[in-house]
Amino acid sequence: MIEKFNINEKVADEIETMLLNPSFNWFYNDSTLDELEKLRDTEINSPQLTHVFFGNNEVNSPFYPNVTNILSNFKLPFKLIQFYRIKANLNFNVNEGNTHMHQPIHVDTEKKGYKSFIYYVNESDGDTLFFDNNGEIVNRISPKKGMGILFDSNIAHAAQNPIKSLKRLVINFVFRCD
Repeated sequence: MIEKFNINEKVADEIETMLLNPSFNWFYNDSTLDELEKLRDTEINSPQLTHVFFGNNEVNSPFYPNVTNILSNFKLPFKLIQFYRIKANLNFNVNEGNTHMHQPIHVDTEKKGYKSFIYYVNESDGDTLFFDNNGEIVNRISPKKGMGILFDSNIAHAAQNPIKSLKRLVINFVFRCD
């Protein structure tokens, strides 16, 4: 089950300004996933820029308090116990207009009791796709600035790179909850 949440425009603008500021540190990655098996015909493993706020059980960014405050703007239906990872992904239009392509299908973690929350920082195309066990698309969410989606972290999903927009910017929270 996927739940949608929205925050007010002022907060959404502040988050977008912070992440798109020229002094914000982005880090280049050759691919969207570190460990890959063989790519499916519809998958593209494109380069991306990332910024890890929290990972490997430690804070990795001076902007950590700014992004954890994002979740306080949403009325989430549980108590957050512990972060597993918080990471921003900046993807670009690299798939030459092919609307059937997407990044590799993955789960954020197989661990039970974990949720993923994708926060859409900017208005963009490049849907988030959700898959069944056969790799068939069962749901898709179009990015809207200021919107967040919540789902179990063990649900298979993938992002599409933007085609009409120049960039697609999200913050992905993975956490244990009660």
